[in-house]
Amino acid sequence: MKAADAKARRALMGSAKSWAYQLRIVDLAPLTASSADILVVDHGYAARLNGKLIFDAADVARLKLKPDGSRRIVLAYMSIGEAEQYRFYWQGDWCKRATAPAWIGAVNPAWPGNYPTRFWEAGWQEIILARESGYLARIKAQGFDGIYLDRTDVYAEWTAEHPAAERDMVAFLGRIAAAARERDPSFLIVMQNAEELLRKREVRRLLDGVAKEDMLYGTDFTEAPNTPDAVAASLKDLQRARADGIPVFAVEYLSDGPAIATARQRLTGYGFLPYVAPRLLDRLMPQPGEAADAPAMPQSTSPRLPPAPATGAPAWAEGAPTCLLD
Repeated sequence: MKAADAKARRALMGSAKSWAYQLRIVDLAPLTASSADILVVDHGYAARLNGKLIFDAADVARLKLKPDGSRRIVLAYMSIGEAEQYRFYWQGDWCKRATAPAWIGAVNPAWPGNYPTRFWEAGWQEIILARESGYLARIKAQGFDGIYLDRTDVYAEWTAEHPAAERDMVAFLGRIAAAARERDPSFLIVMQNAEELLRKREVRRLLDGVAKEDMLYGTDFTEAPNTPDAVAASLKDLQRARADGIPVFAVEYLSDGPAIATARQRLTGYGFLPYVAPRLLDRLMPQPGEAADAPAMPQSTSPRLPPAPATGAPAWAEGAPTCLLD
């Protein structure tokens, strides 16, 4: 990796004054209307809507333009630590343990339909990295500026079974970065959570941004404040990124006005770029300069949805019951 390329990518990310994050998407209109400098989105419409799931290059191009005509950064969410039964790669026979790949673990009870993967296995890495048909290749072909990696922290769930899990996650991140930038040294990579991995220089050198969920509130999935020790531990690791010139983005899932104001103030004080969202990430919240006291941006009453296929929604569509049970 060329130092000049990394410096340019981090400078671009660091120049952002705002960001926004939405995964369950029914309409591009609220996203294109946002003034956010960075958008983190899924790479398609919500699967449960039974239509065209994947954005095409024209859709991504629309997202890259802010209302004033200026350019914004658009990153595609990609889970590298969980298989999701509403994704393009999921196969019907995976709903039976006897015919599911051995690298698929038990369901994540917090997110039905999501399954932690033995990410070090070749079968899963092929899904992410296959040159023409993999998850990363599809995102790049759509024209996204980069990827927003989630569930990197899954390695911690496998250490009892696989003691080398942390080492193998670091290696996996390296493979992803190499594949992402093989032909495009400007391609951006942001890692969400797993901030303890920032203690490793080889991880920091791969990243153009780091995102942290629930920094101040909500590690128990409520809006309760986190313990001072938990906040301090995350802060120490995240400051390693900032010391290397890597910008830090923070998202808090809050609805209480005073807590929102406090969170924004504290996170900005740490040098992080804050965003407040609903935990389902199903709509955008106003940016500070967009009528800060206004309610969340509604979805359009006339969603731009593609025609539904004649075969109907797949059994593994988002929102459907978990199909693989142990």
